[in-house]
Parts: sequence; structure tokens; C-alpha cells
Amino acid sequence: MLEISKNTIDDTLRVFDAVKAFVEKENAILPQGTRLTITQDVATGVRDRLRLLLKNGWQGLLLAGLALFLFFNWRYTFWVALGLPTLPATESEAKAGSPQ
Repeated sequence: MLEISKNTIDDTLRVFDAVKAFVEKENAILPQGTRLTITQDVATGVRDRLRLLLKNGWQGLLLAGLALFLFFNWRYTFWVALGLPTLPATESEAKAGSPQ
């Protein structure tokens, strides 16, 4: 049994892809009947959550754009919708900079 762990600054998906490539390469040269197998795959959960986050983000942007379009003209809707993805970043920066 070989346990592979990563530190906090490494990218989970990149580490998993490197390990998977290593396992596939080693399986190609191992003798018949011997195989390496990945048993605890945490990266699949990370990858699925990232896909869900992107899907929900696009759906939210589309719904917010449609709601804005109901009340404003298309130019105003376009510029406001374009600024929506930057709001969470500016809010977290404002909270980090404010004294508590």
C-alpha cells in the first residue's frame, strides 16, 4: 500500500492527474497479474464540486440577467450582468481589510 498526500498549496486535481498518469505508466510495464489501483480518490469529489459551482454560476448569471432585462434596457442589463461576477471578490477584499 502506498499512501500519497499533498500539502495545502498543491492543486488536488493536478496531483491526482500526475498520480493517475504514473499508475497507468507503471501498469503498462508491470508483469501479468500485477496491477496498481487507486483506491481513495478524493479528486473526483473536488472535480464534481467545481463543475457544479461553474454550472450554478452560469445559471445564476443567466437568471439575474433575465430579471434585469425585465426592468431595464439591454445595454444597462449587459453592463450590470458583466459586473456581477466581480462582486464576491470585492466583498471578500472589503471584509479582509476592515478592522474587527
